[in-house]
Amino acid sequence: MKNICDIIQDLTTCNIVLTQLVESKFLWRLHDLYSNEVCSSDGIRLVPTELSTILNVKSQQYPMHCDSLQEELKLISEPFRIFEFDFWKRPDSHGEAEILIKAAAGGRVNAVISWWVLQLDQEGTVFYSTAPMWIKDLLMRFPGISVEYATKLVDLPGDGNWCDHWKQCVWFIPGEGLPVSKGEDIQLHAIHSDISISYSLRVESHRTMNEHGIHNIGFQLSLPPEKIATYGDDNWRLHVLFALQNAGKDSPLCFVVDDSVFLATAIAHLCKTSCVMLLFPGLREKGFQYLKAIAEANQFSADCLKLVKHRTDHLTLHDTDGKKIDLLVGEPFYYGSDNHLPWKNLRFW
Repeated sequence: MKNICDIIQDLTTCNIVLTQLVESKFLWRLHDLYSNEVCSSDGIRLVPTELSTILNVKSQQYPMHCDSLQEELKLISEPFRIFEFDFWKRPDSHGEAEILIKAAAGGRVNAVISWWVLQLDQEGTVFYSTAPMWIKDLLMRFPGISVEYATKLVDLPGDGNWCDHWKQCVWFIPGEGLPVSKGEDIQLHAIHSDISISYSLRVESHRTMNEHGIHNIGFQLSLPPEKIATYGDDNWRLHVLFALQNAGKDSPLCFVVDDSVFLATAIAHLCKTSCVMLLFPGLREKGFQYLKAIAEANQFSADCLKLVKHRTDHLTLHDTDGKKIDLLVGEPFYYGSDNHLPWKNLRFW
């Protein structure tokens, strides 16, 4: 065993959850498709103005390596403690915290980044943490942790190597974020269950709701943050549309083999006479209802859409009204359901 190792004879005694408010254009693009589509010139609107809450990300924490965002982040607050769990007894399955935070800098709060600090021994001398690298100096001043062990929280052996676990958690603030001024008080409300933590923020009369929100539909479609960011990328959209214009102008029957709502919308928008068949293996009926809801805003008729009701290996000419498929499209390796184990989402073409 290496000399730098510590032998832990006791169980973990304490877990502290810390958070920090940040401004980040990158994190904003991961969830606010409405604002990112405003500048798009392609005429396609996955989030029309009158249906601005129809497409979003789920309100949950997302695991993410935030160290790579360090240069892009603006820290709006200092790190602060939100929950503490004593593992010598069974922690409560529900808890709430109300905290008043003073903004260390002005800007827009786009996300709440959180991490944990584990006390691994009863004496309080051995700690481990998923803290991001930028809070190293602040951790050294964390109450009850010596400078020696605070350094270990972020200077662990092999720390320079990529690690696919022990990430931070990101909670997105809806819309374009919460505007704050330096020194302004921010009210944070946090709730934890057995498996998750949720947050809401408020500055005086401003609340963290999408200021464009119009709830005049019966459902919302949720997509992963990386998919929201892709659909908001103007350069990606232009390349996809260019390929579709070259391939699909005279395609009477088009088949979307995955859960790409952008491809389905783009084909229906560009090829007004085409019939668009949708496999939608993960989104299914909810994705179909979403496309019908945005059809008018994208200048196509919902009648051109047809959802495949069964698996592709059972498809016959009867399903296509005796027609052969002219255009097959899809986003490689993408599956819209998040209710499966990771390897269930692997797709090879």
